[in-house]
Amino acid sequence: MKFFVCILGLLLIIPGIASAGGTWVDTTFVPPSLGVEKDVVIYLPEGYDPGGTIDYSVIYWLHGWGGSHTSYIAYTQNSLDSLISSEQIQPVIVVKPNGWCEPYEGSMWVNSELYGDYEDYVVFDLVDFVESSFCAISDPDFRCIAGHSMGAMGSMHLALSHTDRYKAVASNAGFQDIEVSLSLFLPEVLNECPETVPPYTYDWGNGLYTNATFLTSGAFSPNLSAPDSVDFILDENGAIIDSVFALWELFYPAHMVKEMSLPIDLDIFFDCGTDDGWIGCYESNCGYADTLTDLGIDHEFQSLTGIGHGMNLSRFIEEFLFLDEAMTGIAEGSLMPASLLLEPAFPNPFTTSTSLRFELCEPGHATLKVFDLSGRLVTTLIDGELQEGHHSVEFNAEDLHPGVYMYRLHTGSTVQTRRCMVLR
Repeated sequence: MKFFVCILGLLLIIPGIASAGGTWVDTTFVPPSLGVEKDVVIYLPEGYDPGGTIDYSVIYWLHGWGGSHTSYIAYTQNSLDSLISSEQIQPVIVVKPNGWCEPYEGSMWVNSELYGDYEDYVVFDLVDFVESSFCAISDPDFRCIAGHSMGAMGSMHLALSHTDRYKAVASNAGFQDIEVSLSLFLPEVLNECPETVPPYTYDWGNGLYTNATFLTSGAFSPNLSAPDSVDFILDENGAIIDSVFALWELFYPAHMVKEMSLPIDLDIFFDCGTDDGWIGCYESNCGYADTLTDLGIDHEFQSLTGIGHGMNLSRFIEEFLFLDEAMTGIAEGSLMPASLLLEPAFPNPFTTSTSLRFELCEPGHATLKVFDLSGRLVTTLIDGELQEGHHSVEFNAEDLHPGVYMYRLHTGSTVQTRRCMVLR
């Protein structure tokens, strides 16, 4: 285990954020990759003891464009406290770094001549800082990465670039497929130009889509000797510049997976709302899902009907459930003992009932409970002594509303949770 150390600054509890559940701490350190002091906020689960014997799994969460390390603190807090207190996930540390930088209010979380080496910062320096300063497991099987918008694409890019560093990735509302999104996105850039016909001029401040294109250019096609320090992707006639497109393409997940050796040792989750306000965002996620399916790469894509670009409590709950399921848990800084095996529900999704099956490797007391996504107990299916071996029980959901439910098997000191979906 590791003892709590404050590096390059006083560690403070964020005013107004601490609760009866987990606690947020605010600190800074100077990552070697950037050479400047960076802010970090860290969620420590209730019961965290800096001098104790338990090490925790860690989720690194990357914010979106224009945001900061404090983005979505309340939603993160509420979802983690609810899931941990109801034992739907194991206690976990969540780390939120600050990726805001000049001149375009974001970094895209990659190494850039203009922004700095934010990829090295997140993947190496930040992990070293957390694992040397907090009670964090230093095994990639207990390390995940996630993010929203700019952080969604960033987390997916970093996870695919460093599959040996992460067990799983969760991405909310990020652009994932450049070939799908550019044809929808770039006409908006032209609409923001002061000219109605060529030659067009592209200036920071023209509009939201132009500014986003400058942000992306600073990450994927920086050029410190060019105007605005970037090679813009459009020429004065509004046509895509092939050489710049080729640079951009290297960073987009839908292209990256086509160049990777299969199979990919990474659990992949991503979502996007059908009403996402960024033109081309939803379509790019659908394109990425199609690419993964065509390549035979396991993944979970959630198409969220009627949901916009922003995060909400449900999205946090879904991704934390996924990431917890991907990791094997915590136990004195080592893997969770394999005393039980909880299998996927069959059928799943289902309309009225499904079979929940599991195997106990030794006899003992076991409980099998079903919860909704708010953490409310729906039903207890098993609560008693069981013999070792295979077991099965029917979960009848005829009287339940459609949606996602969690079923949790608890025996001894071991807990496993899976999801199932009720349809109508």
